[in-house]
Amino acid sequence: LDSGDLLMAAEKAKELKTADADALNAKIDELRERLHHPTTTIISQGETNTSAPWGTWTPASGWATKLTTNANSGMSGVQVSASHSAFNRESDYGQRVFVIKPSTAGATDIITITAPTGYLIKGYSIGGHFYTTSEKYTLTSADGTQSAEVNTNSGTPNMLTVDNIYAPSTTFSIKSKGSTNNRYACITQFTVTLSDEYPVSLNATNDGQSYATLYLPFDVTTDGVTKAYYIATANNGYAQLTATDNEGSEIPSQTAVVLVNSAAVTQTTLGVTTGLNPVISESSNLLKGTLVPKSLDLSDGTPYYSMGRLNDEIGFYKFSGGTITLGANKAYLEVPASGGVKGFTFDFETGIEAMDNGQWSMDKASIYNLAGQRLSKPQKGVNIINNKKVVVK
Repeated sequence: LDSGDLLMAAEKAKELKTADADALNAKIDELRERLHHPTTTIISQGETNTSAPWGTWTPASGWATKLTTNANSGMSGVQVSASHSAFNRESDYGQRVFVIKPSTAGATDIITITAPTGYLIKGYSIGGHFYTTSEKYTLTSADGTQSAEVNTNSGTPNMLTVDNIYAPSTTFSIKSKGSTNNRYACITQFTVTLSDEYPVSLNATNDGQSYATLYLPFDVTTDGVTKAYYIATANNGYAQLTATDNEGSEIPSQTAVVLVNSAAVTQTTLGVTTGLNPVISESSNLLKGTLVPKSLDLSDGTPYYSMGRLNDEIGFYKFSGGTITLGANKAYLEVPASGGVKGFTFDFETGIEAMDNGQWSMDKASIYNLAGQRLSKPQKGVNIINNKKVVVK
């Protein structure tokens, strides 16, 4: 929200303070909804008919290796850094242009875009007519899957557009195809889209809930319907899920968790935040996370397990095929010296309930002993019935 929004909210709150609480709450909800829409930051815009960086754009007055966009760009705090020289300023004609000088002849220079605190880079679009006519420049996305070749004679500018990044920072490369480094790339269309939300996909199951694993390098909060759990204990075929702070709604950075949504939705949105306290150390958490795709060996003899469903039971298992590729920002279970256990079903730390044998309804109940063996009916001692520990007398 900009200062105008905040002033309007304050004035409205004062006006409605004692008159209409419902209207005030509605206004707060409206402003909150606006807050969660992506914000576009303009790094540069419009074509230029000046010979940058000469004239009023003297290099000595503006070159830098890291720049922070000002209020005129749409939002302060977006950083653009590079290993070469660059600057971003308004021309005499009111156009804002991002100017780059290659580090060496024919070099591939990496440019990093960093979001302000509390935001993620959702996407960016970059291109336009460059200053020089004798050299072409190639822009390439961080993963190398998208590129655009641009120069001043291309007619309609070619654009490199990347979306759905959702990371605190990202990079792209710019490469001059010329043999000298005395030319300047003048990027005339460069926008960055920010978001304070992180989307997550979940898998719905026949138990009326949906599940996912998650591992992020920044703090997030859930909507309350989705709860987050870490695992500190796993034995006898059961992994004990413990809720994070605030009833499972807070997920500190670098904390691998299992997400459980009680409404069985397949998509949810997490809010980006800061300042959450750690709930467990990475070494004590048996859930381990990865920020990039990871090859995971699930063969017998390894301590690794992947979340899935086996015989209608959600848990962490060793699946056929041996090795899988785990996606980025996902988590897996690591249980050293697990003694050849094929999997661990979930124990939601619900406590132990006592019952007399024969008093429990067995219709559609899942019953296991502590060794993980499925039973047709409860036995004396501790049983696991529908993911709850039950003592049969």
